[in-house]
Amino acid sequence: MRVVHSIHDIPGRTDVYLTIGNFDGVHRGHQKIIRRLVSAARRGKALSCVMTFMTHPRKIIFHRDAVDLLQTNAYKLTLLEQAGVDVCCVLPFNERIRQLSYDAFLRHVVPAVRVKKVIVGYDFHFGKGRAGTVATFRSYCRQQGIRFEKITGLCVRRDFVSSNRVRELVRTGNLADAARCLGRPYAVVGTVVKGTETGKKIGFPTANVTLGTEVVPPDGVYSVRLRRLRMTRDGYYARTGKKTYAGLAYKGPQPAFIKQKMRHPVIEVYVLGFKGNLYDTVLEVSFDAYMRKPQRVRTLDELHALIEKDVKKHIKNKKQ
Repeated sequence: MRVVHSIHDIPGRTDVYLTIGNFDGVHRGHQKIIRRLVSAARRGKALSCVMTFMTHPRKIIFHRDAVDLLQTNAYKLTLLEQAGVDVCCVLPFNERIRQLSYDAFLRHVVPAVRVKKVIVGYDFHFGKGRAGTVATFRSYCRQQGIRFEKITGLCVRRDFVSSNRVRELVRTGNLADAARCLGRPYAVVGTVVKGTETGKKIGFPTANVTLGTEVVPPDGVYSVRLRRLRMTRDGYYARTGKKTYAGLAYKGPQPAFIKQKMRHPVIEVYVLGFKGNLYDTVLEVSFDAYMRKPQRVRTLDELHALIEKDVKKHIKNKKQ
């Protein structure tokens, strides 16, 4: 997938099939749009192009009351690349774009490339004050001789899938329904940084994965799957090999007896059966299931016994 940061960098000699949106989470509703875009573009021998924003518009408009994001830009691009998108145009959501009326947005964006078809979701809005709607976009495309398609919403357990719904499910620990809405387990991606090395001292070395994601499950211990990633020159992650690892992840307060505190929020991950150095490695941590709440421990021996119990329970659950 090619990543560009200006509409003028989208290849101009090739027909383009276009969709526009924030796509936070790249959930199953988004995937339905993107699958349709990619398949239609391939049949039409055109480029599939996703236009999105570097900063979520609500971050600029509402500031402190802005939406919390399900993923970083790099991980969003990773999921779009995995979906088969040809080009992703990542635009800055600045004051100039914010002030564009919906008709000015259309005149500014669509004629800049050879758009032959536009595909958007049923609840698509654009332009200043979200005044532009599916109907206004369809009308514009009809006038310009551009084909237009609206994709209907997707329901899971009788409710529409949306980024807001996924945020609430993750925050409340309903990882099963979050996975149903996402079409995959909820995951965070971060870099392994040096920690207190407490786990190493008791025979359970943990990788401290930085949290770049703003939406995380409640404190507790989770069974997880892990995959090693690397950053590409285009700003998204590629998988490092096909191997995945089973593990246990802990999110929550450090034991009181550990005086050294982490500078940044992290998830501590114990990788089962792994021996080696993971420092500076990028890990994708996918949450499989919740195991227990955080428990208070007073000594290293108590911490060792608790982790040992978690590992045995995890292995037993996997065998069943």
